[in-house]
Amino acid sequence: MYRFTFLTIALFSVLISSSGLKAEVKNGEEKEIARVVVSEARLKTVPLEISDVGKMYAVDSVVLSFNIAEKINVIHFQDGDEVKQNQVVAELDSSIARTDVAKARSEFNLARNKLSRSQDMIDREPGSIPPQKIYELNELANLAKAELEQKKAILDNYRVLAPFSGRLADFKQSVGSYIESFDPLVTLYKRDPIEVFYSVSQDKIEEIALNQKVEITSAAVKDKRFFGVVNYISPSVNINSGRVDVHARVKNPDFKLSPGMFVNVKHFLDTKEENILIPQTAINVKDKERYVWLLSDDNTVSKKTVELGSNLNDGNVVIKAGVEENDRIVTIGSQWLKDGMKVSVKDSNPNHVEP
Repeated sequence: MYRFTFLTIALFSVLISSSGLKAEVKNGEEKEIARVVVSEARLKTVPLEISDVGKMYAVDSVVLSFNIAEKINVIHFQDGDEVKQNQVVAELDSSIARTDVAKARSEFNLARNKLSRSQDMIDREPGSIPPQKIYELNELANLAKAELEQKKAILDNYRVLAPFSGRLADFKQSVGSYIESFDPLVTLYKRDPIEVFYSVSQDKIEEIALNQKVEITSAAVKDKRFFGVVNYISPSVNINSGRVDVHARVKNPDFKLSPGMFVNVKHFLDTKEENILIPQTAINVKDKERYVWLLSDDNTVSKKTVELGSNLNDGNVVIKAGVEENDRIVTIGSQWLKDGMKVSVKDSNPNHVEP
């Protein structure tokens, strides 16, 4: 189903006239003539495309957990929150670990100061302290430093940091609960870029290639298109479906697309062909029929059923059958038309004023 720009139609209709009709006097009789805007069908080379329904997946996702068992002290975020890389997501009760760090730091400072005083003594009185003693003091300071680094590393295990920027989903624990080491806490999803998984028929395998462009639309995200490139093509054909799995990485800066979302995919091939294009506003709909109004040289109109191709999302649509190049098509004012009706052609420039 193609969506048409009704606001644009209404605007042009107002510019044409308040009623869309004008009177013509012929043989003493007044006859109403529809006033319309027309456009010529044109031939243009456009890329061939493959359409399919795809599903979105996170490029990166990880289940966050603690490396040790302890009671949860603080959770800084909620389900659905966005986090930045290296932000602290949650913390355990670390009172004992912080005490161990403070103790190790104190012992390191003592060992370092003792070594420093001994070295000062040697500088003032060479030979006053045996070299073996200095060596032992230096080793004690190194051991104290290693102990401090170890305690600090253990303290780090009492916090969970986001390894990359993304969105949190499905917290499994709450503040005050006791969590075992490596029990799931929450899942972190990276959403920009995001990937779409879909498939194409095996008869297109020679035409698809890496880095070809894709366009994504979704009913959940109105009037917005997303763009990406193909980054994976399966080396084998699915024996059940006869289709080839394809992945494309898609830009998602506003996080409108989410993992698990179903989307419409257009995969643009490198192959191009010439197509007849007309404005979307020329298309009329009645039940399952799609038709346009053709304008003849004597300014009469005739109804013509058409077969639609791709919607180019630039205001034009491809016509597979029913219209030829340079055919004049009514784009505005078709609501008043009947087969064989005489029309008055209005300039498509809104600033044009009919004399």
